[in-house]
Amino acid sequence: VQSILARPPSNVLIVSHGAILNAALRSILGISPNYGQPRAPRFSFSNTGYATLEYRPDKGWRINGLNWTYHLKEVT
Repeated sequence: VQSILARPPSNVLIVSHGAILNAALRSILGISPNYGQPRAPRFSFSNTGYATLEYRPDKGWRINGLNWTYHLKEVT
């Protein structure tokens, strides 16, 4: 995440499995891995589901969508 923020502003696509996406989202949102719970909070992703996030230096992170799968309806 830090290496992406060090680049000039641009659109970035990150493709990964859910565990890595969960770790990245927790880091971005400042959520501790354990957050006082026996298990860290998890974000659930369907197969091919994706999230869209936006970062602005003056405002920080914004989640625009989480687990979007509307693209699957176009295939069926």
